[in-house]
Amino acid sequence: MAWVFELAAECGPERFAAHQFAEFFRGQSWYLTDELLSQCSTNVHQDGEGNWWSCVLPSGLSRSGIHDDIDAILMTEAGRRLYERLRIAPPFRYALVGVESDDFRAFSELDDDLVTLAFDGLVIAEEIWTSLDRPAVFVPFKPGYFWRPYKGEIYGKRSAKL
Repeated sequence: MAWVFELAAECGPERFAAHQFAEFFRGQSWYLTDELLSQCSTNVHQDGEGNWWSCVLPSGLSRSGIHDDIDAILMTEAGRRLYERLRIAPPFRYALVGVESDDFRAFSELDDDLVTLAFDGLVIAEEIWTSLDRPAVFVPFKPGYFWRPYKGEIYGKRSAKL
């Protein structure tokens, strides 16, 4: 079974919004640790509630999770690049970078768990932030969006091993 590192963004009930988001990321590339060229592929799918997701998958990363510090470092660097690009991306409702992050929560499941559980890197639209009573754990990400700052994949790995 593959454990895919990705940016997953829920774009709402309009298929066009998810395709527009995917197109914005498709083919983006950068060097990770100045050696590995990573290029983004994308896919779009609909969840069980009828909302559309756009997933961005950087190439060259482990497809079986984080096994060592190199995996964690590469994924963290890719994650930071994805969040940089997300700051200028087309509209979405919420997004998260990580291993197996697509469909991590359906829209109807957005509740106080987003505040109490570890959702580092979660970006939510201002409307969602407001509906959750403006929790202080979310800080401004870009106009109209708030987030729980991304600590990276190395954060948990290093604290456990190093």
